Amino acid sequence: LPLFDVPEAPSFPVFVFPEALQSFVTEAAWAFSCPVDFAAVPLLAVAAGAIGNRRRIFLTRSHQQPAVLFACVIGRPGTTKSPVLEAIAQPLEDAEIALKDAWYEAKEKHEEDPEGNPKPGPLPRVLADDATAEGLVARLAESPRGITMVRDELAALVAGLDQYRSGGKGNDRQLYLKLWSQGTIR
Repeated sequence: LPLFDVPEAPSFPVFVFPEALQSFVTEAAWAFSCPVDFAAVPLLAVAAGAIGNRRRIFLTRSHQQPAVLFACVIGRPGTTKSPVLEAIAQPLEDAEIALKDAWYEAKEKHEEDPEGNPKPGPLPRVLADDATAEGLVARLAESPRGITMVRDELAALVAGLDQYRSGGKGNDRQLYLKLWSQGTIR
């Protein structure tokens, strides 16, 4: 294929979603003047993150598949990828704020009356956007349900791999591959 001849992409199979989500992604695409894919793909990733470690599909007796999804939307600059991603991820942002507020309230109650109020555990997290591999592993250890990483730019994720390693030589790529399979990271 010549470099600048881009073949027509098949349309996203919106019919696979329940009716409410079909309407949601169609209306989001209309509202942001973007292809339906720009709403549907992040919706799938956010849904997988919301499911987290709560459910697995047993494909065979010996193989189970977790709800792990690495997804990216690729489009030219200015095609509203970022605004629609922010809108799709907003429920996770809202959940993160609610968890943080509840945690700080529990912390204040504990500080006022340590005997009557238990000390809260680690601050619960549902989102990550920029983290070192070590930081991400620490957050995952505190969040057994899992965390959804929402990155606006795929290039930022790739460029950030092994950035804190001497000479850029580390195992961040392998860590993300292990996260893909939901392997235990020690």
